Amino acid sequence: MDNKETEKREFKDYSEALKLTACNAVLKDGLSLTYVAKKYGIRSRNTIKNWIYSLGLDSNYKPSKLNTRHSESFKKEVCHQVANGRMTKEQAMRHYGLRSATNITYWMKKYNISILEDTYEEPIASMKFRKVTSDTEKIRKENKLLKQELEDALLRSEVNAMIIELASKQLGIDIRKKFNTKQ
Repeated sequence: MDNKETEKREFKDYSEALKLTACNAVLKDGLSLTYVAKKYGIRSRNTIKNWIYSLGLDSNYKPSKLNTRHSESFKKEVCHQVANGRMTKEQAMRHYGLRSATNITYWMKKYNISILEDTYEEPIASMKFRKVTSDTEKIRKENKLLKQELEDALLRSEVNAMIIELASKQLGIDIRKKFNTKQ
């Protein structure tokens, strides 16, 4: 899912008094759901809508469906439209009333793009793929570590050269060894 790590939402317990105050601000005072949510530090406007409905204050504020389930055939059809270039993910999202284009990306990975070309093939053996991925990841980590060690060694070498040069100046003698000299 587009490199977005799943984050745990913080669910707050709101007092009954706050719930009623927020609901009345929307219903009686005519304030917008968004404004009231911001004013009272409520997570979202849908939370207030759900309170209004669940407290029986106004049946017109029905809670929105959060987890819409789609059939396998629907998901495949959407993926087929996108894969064949008939729609972009964003266009398909709007056309089919989906919440996010990320769903389409997930479905396309889940069903393997070759499904969309009417030649279904089993996905790559997951263990084999994982091994290649883990080997590649190990190499990347090792490469990063080696680069860091090289950088540290170069820095140490540079510091040592500065120390030798400074000592040579202070002592007035050439400290550096001359290689290939006979003793």
